[in-house]
Amino acid sequence: MHPPFATAIDVLIHAATTLENMRLGLAKGITAETVQKRLQASENCIFLMSES
Repeated sequence: MHPPFATAIDVLIHAATTLENMRLGLAKGITAETVQKRLQASENCIFLMSES
C-alpha cells in the first residue's frame, strides 16, 4: 500500500517503466488525436486508470 502522498520520484519511476514496456513491445501508446477519432467513430474503447 502506498502512503497517502506521492513523492516526485514516483512520477519518474512510472514514466521510466512505461517507456521500458513500450520499448519491449509490451505496451503501445496512442495520441490524443487518435483517441478522439476513435471516440467520435463510436469505436469500443477501454481506458485503464488508477486512483491515487
